[in-house]
Amino acid sequence: MARSRGITQELRLAVNSSAVDSLPEVITAALNRMQTVSLDLVELSSVAAVDHVREGRVELAVVSTGTAATQGCETIVLWDDSLVVVGRPQKGLSRPLSLAQVTAEPMVGLNRGVPLQQLIERQAARAALQPTYRVRFPSLGAVCAAATAGVGRAIVPRNSARRYGVPLRAQHELTEPWARREAVLVARDFARLSPTAAALTEQFVAYGAEVEV
Repeated sequence: MARSRGITQELRLAVNSSAVDSLPEVITAALNRMQTVSLDLVELSSVAAVDHVREGRVELAVVSTGTAATQGCETIVLWDDSLVVVGRPQKGLSRPLSLAQVTAEPMVGLNRGVPLQQLIERQAARAALQPTYRVRFPSLGAVCAAATAGVGRAIVPRNSARRYGVPLRAQHELTEPWARREAVLVARDFARLSPTAAALTEQFVAYGAEVEV
């Protein structure tokens, strides 16, 4: 049915939770330029997404550094994907917070099965911390809105906070080293991508340059 409507190429893209939230803008721009292409997003943990690339199940994946080993693959850095703490806007400059400080009070989080939420809870468990949640949402937009309204603090990608208009005075640096990340595009060999995947790669790289400006 899709092919009868002018869609002649299909591409699967493996993405982690941060990428799911960050990619709509670039994907919209890319598909407007690639009128015969349809894109199937597969949300996975970063580890599983990279495994999909290695196994040849997808040509490309967008994941976060520090969450998956990419040996045997090539990567291109796209944009800053650091995690920040979002809460009620402060009157003065926001101060950095540790995971222990964040989890000392009830939080706002994503649904339990979301890979980003699993990462946060895994890191909390390693630090012998037990976060409690006032509410969980299926989307980062809802999480940012509730946290900014004062329901509880949340840990989200900096790029998501930017996209949802969270003011800087409502954002806190998260001091844990694992919170400092970059979004990267992963392929087995960028020189051997299909024309469709190569064109999408160009769109991602261009968008990453705009975000970092």
